[in-house]
Amino acid sequence: MIKIFDPTAGPATGKLVLMDRLRTLNGKKLAVLWNGRTHGDKILRRVLDLLKEKYAFEVVDFLKKPYIGNIAPKEYFDRIFNDKADAAIVGIGD
Repeated sequence: MIKIFDPTAGPATGKLVLMDRLRTLNGKKLAVLWNGRTHGDKILRRVLDLLKEKYAFEVVDFLKKPYIGNIAPKEYFDRIFNDKADAAIVGIGD
């Protein structure tokens, strides 16, 4: 199936609600979403290594977007939610 996006549809509407900042990463579940750019996986893994020097957490998902220019598929967000991630790290590369 081909999806066609209407660029004249106007801006997204709704209310943005931010979660409270975590006090610590200790005992938390983290998800990682990499946009697929070159070396982004290496950068994100290094960030995780540095965080693991200070905190004890579990990485429940390490996902790569199938295409750089689009939003991640809904299934990725469903997976992160279903895996009960407490936080997500989203990154690029280059």
